[in-house]
Amino acid sequence: MVYISHLKLRNFKSFKAANIQLPSTFICFAGPNGSGKSNLCDAIRFGMGETSLKSLRAKKVKDLIHSGAKSAEVTIVFESEKADGPKYEIRRAIREDGKISYRLNGQKATRGGILETLKRHYLDQSGRNTIAQGEVARIINMNGKERRTIIDSVAGISDFEEKKKEAMKELDLVDDRIKEAQLILGERKAYLEDLGREREIAVKFRGAKESLTNSKGTLLQTEIARLEAELEAELQKEQKIMAEKDHANKELDEVNEEIRNVEIERSKTSEELRSKQKTNTLIRRIEELKAAIGSGKQLIEDKSGFVERISVEELNLEKEIKEEKNAISEIAAEIERLAIELKAAEEKLSSEIGTVEDENLRKIKEKIEQKDTEVRSVKENLISVSSEIESKKELEKAKREEQESIAPGEFKAEESKEDNTELQEQVNSIAREIERSFAKTKEINAQMNDLDRQMLELKEKASIFKIRSTPHLANPAISFINQLKEKEPGIHGTIADLISFDAKHSSAVEAAGGARLLYIVVDNVDIATAAIQKLKAARAGRATFIPMDKVRAPAGLKMDGFSSVLDVIEFPEHIRRAAHYVFADTLLVDEVADAKAVGIGKARIVTVGGEIFERSGIVSGGRSQSGILSGNQARKIENELAGIRSTKESLLAELYSIREEESKLRSEKSQIEIRIKTNEMRVQLSEEKEKDNESVIKRKKLLVQEIANLKIAIEEKISERAKLEKLVSERQRELEKLKNELVVAEEEFSKQYEESSDKRANLSGAVSSLRATIEGKRKESEL
Repeated sequence: MVYISHLKLRNFKSFKAANIQLPSTFICFAGPNGSGKSNLCDAIRFGMGETSLKSLRAKKVKDLIHSGAKSAEVTIVFESEKADGPKYEIRRAIREDGKISYRLNGQKATRGGILETLKRHYLDQSGRNTIAQGEVARIINMNGKERRTIIDSVAGISDFEEKKKEAMKELDLVDDRIKEAQLILGERKAYLEDLGREREIAVKFRGAKESLTNSKGTLLQTEIARLEAELEAELQKEQKIMAEKDHANKELDEVNEEIRNVEIERSKTSEELRSKQKTNTLIRRIEELKAAIGSGKQLIEDKSGFVERISVEELNLEKEIKEEKNAISEIAAEIERLAIELKAAEEKLSSEIGTVEDENLRKIKEKIEQKDTEVRSVKENLISVSSEIESKKELEKAKREEQESIAPGEFKAEESKEDNTELQEQVNSIAREIERSFAKTKEINAQMNDLDRQMLELKEKASIFKIRSTPHLANPAISFINQLKEKEPGIHGTIADLISFDAKHSSAVEAAGGARLLYIVVDNVDIATAAIQKLKAARAGRATFIPMDKVRAPAGLKMDGFSSVLDVIEFPEHIRRAAHYVFADTLLVDEVADAKAVGIGKARIVTVGGEIFERSGIVSGGRSQSGILSGNQARKIENELAGIRSTKESLLAELYSIREEESKLRSEKSQIEIRIKTNEMRVQLSEEKEKDNESVIKRKKLLVQEIANLKIAIEEKISERAKLEKLVSERQRELEKLKNELVVAEEEFSKQYEESSDKRANLSGAVSSLRATIEGKRKESEL
């Protein structure tokens, strides 16, 4: 039982400062009306977490704060009547803006933490412990339903109703998860049915493929026999073809050598033409740069003369300024005269300014560019015609050589350099190797299919056992704590996660532990309290904790030759107290008869089958899905899955190696078959050449006609080239003539530009001098 031993108020309502010590025998506050008795009661309710301004007899937050203050604070100290009992200091402060802070025993706290602390001693902010003014009359005037609500609240029934609602919500959550698991199971069943149908199709395909392979083998054997019969007849023809091939290769090498020589000559000629063209362009560019340099030099000389004249004029102005200091009376008339002269000089200067470049020069340059373009175009045509002439000559030469090389009746069958029989034996050997590797591949694929089927079945079982064995699916608080223990030291996890045992004792262990299997082991009470605060802040549900520093750890029970469940489980040493708390007081027997022999009611007894006998005489049993057993089975299945995955990976590596080797064999087989086919083609070509003497003669006649046509075309192109060369000479002469005209025109323009520059410089100097004189005289006039 606790009582209020100390009440401290600062700026709360009518109290600016109050510090009240209350003994355990304190009964009431007494005093006249208006002395603050009700405000003291309001302060107690405020400190215990009351949030209703109406219950605190205030319309707004500012009504709780003393006049002239910015904040208010109430401190309540609860002490136990026992000497070793708990002591709590609750402090609550509020500001004008409504912000509230709580402290419990000097530490920052939340309103929820304060209420949880008060509930342990049957105190809360609901008003059950406080009868305010008018409360008795209100209770008397209540109807039965409202009065029943107060009675339920006082009796604690409403708390159980809230817990019932939370439990129902959790049950709904579990039902939803069960439905989801059933949907997944249905999908997996449908998937397995599809896999079964695909397996049947694969088996049929395998049989059909084997039949096809056998048929192909029979067909190939027949074909091999036919080819072997033809082989002997073809061997002698091969020798003739090879001899003819050697002769043709020699002739081809000679032709290629002549073609390379002609190509070298053609490249030299083309390079000479390009170098000539490039030289003409450079000469023209050099002449343009020389003209530009001459113009620049002339412009620099003009500017230098202008600067010298300006310097002379400045000296004259200084003299005039000295002389005009004595003639102030004549300044006005002089300014008017100078203004007239300035205007005339400006008009004359403007008339002397012309274009920088003469129009005649521009026209000549345009003509030169046009002629230069025409010359380049004609030269390009000339190069193209020359190339055509050379190519036609080369073609004529090649056709003439082909004509001379054709000699009907001289074909001889080549003898084969390779024995097709040996090659065919190599092909057959490689084919047998491929068949063996193919059989090995089929065997590995069958093994991998079996492994895939086993993995699928194990994954389905593992998913089911995981759903059964994962506690946080039923309680989100456990999931939250599991995440928290990664960050916070001192949290070890649930009892179910920390113990291990033989599978035959799973029913007994689960029945003995019951809900305590999901209790969370922590090092001390402070860690448990901090975890509860974080659960509340996150609204993650409820959880029960076993603090190792406070939990009772009874010794293991032994009776009539039987021992406690503690002896059949294994656990880490650091959670021994928690394991003793959960299992030490439960006796493990083999069957119900043993429990009766020990004596039902003498101790808490559990059988290996899971029947449990409480001390009160209550008996429970039956069969349910074992979450712990499911967890053990899930771990075994995961280990088995890991082994199957490793086996599958090794089979895959072997399969890739076989396929790579098979690919090499197929490539080698293809190359040998190509050699066999080449030999056959050579024999066939020899026969065709022996039969085609007549067509060769026709080809020779056709070559004669083509050579005559090429001669005519070459003569036409030579005539065209001569015309183009003549045209190039004419255009170059015209271009030289225009360049000479340009030089004369540039010299004339340079002379005119120099004379015009001198005039403009003189006039500009005169204008500047007049302006300076006028400005000077105006300043003198102003002075």
